[in-house]
Amino acid sequence: MHVFLVTVICLFPLISAALPGDVNNDGKIDSLDIQAFIDYILDRTTATGDADGNQDAIVNIADLVTIVKIISEATPTPTPVIINIKDYFILSQNSWWHYSGFEGGSPDDNFKWTVLSDTITVGGTKTAVKIKTTTDEPTDERNNDIDFWVLEENGDLYFWGYHEGGIGNPAFPEQDVILTDPILFGTDGMTIGTVISDEGSGTMNIVVFGSPVPVTIGLQSTVTYTSILPQRSTPMGTFTDVLRVSVDATITVPFLGSIPFHTSTFFLKKGKGMVVQDQKPDPNDAELQGIDDGQVGGVKIQPDIAP
Repeated sequence: MHVFLVTVICLFPLISAALPGDVNNDGKIDSLDIQAFIDYILDRTTATGDADGNQDAIVNIADLVTIVKIISEATPTPTPVIINIKDYFILSQNSWWHYSGFEGGSPDDNFKWTVLSDTITVGGTKTAVKIKTTTDEPTDERNNDIDFWVLEENGDLYFWGYHEGGIGNPAFPEQDVILTDPILFGTDGMTIGTVISDEGSGTMNIVVFGSPVPVTIGLQSTVTYTSILPQRSTPMGTFTDVLRVSVDATITVPFLGSIPFHTSTFFLKKGKGMVVQDQKPDPNDAELQGIDDGQVGGVKIQPDIAP
């Protein structure tokens, strides 16, 4: 009986057949099988596995196409990161951020953003959230300016104008500048690479020969959602998975011409707001400021990695 079993095992050895397309017979179909197939078809080597990928009993270029298809179907398609601007651009009450110069940025441009408790009506019926800029340097032209933002139900975020603080530039007296045609900044469902270009207009007063004159201003902007950075350092610490946004804008004012803002870059952390602004490419503006303190909805902002 033992002799019979040994004889059967010897006559019928266990055979492990290769997968169709597993040319190198390593148990999987991947890019190595493409090279193995090419070497086999050019008579450089012999196929240790099964080069007949489509199982038609003929080994030819059609089998290479089948192998490539098998690999591509087995490779998962990366899920795109969905960007909803309301998750990054915070408009909730009891929120503020303070930014200071770092990595060469001047402390002369330190400033604070605060979401104010009161709102303003724009466009007839829309309620705009106010974000006030308070600069550490009291004579800075942006000190006491207040931007007006409206978040629509569909996720669209619009810049609707601003309150001019009237500091530093005698041509611009203190006033509310409310746009008749607002600027779209972002929306829901965006992905990396999304570009939003928009034009807007409004009316403001400028001082000409000592008297205020109402003029129509024009605005053009291009907002590009360029990338998600694994990390971005700040004076507060390091934040992870930071959205990088590039903004080019131009304001056209009669008598004064065009005022460009070149390639300003903003780094936004989901749920925490802006953590860094980089305006170094624009010689007429601030340099590099990063968050050093702040809170969102009354909760203190903490970095993902402490300094």
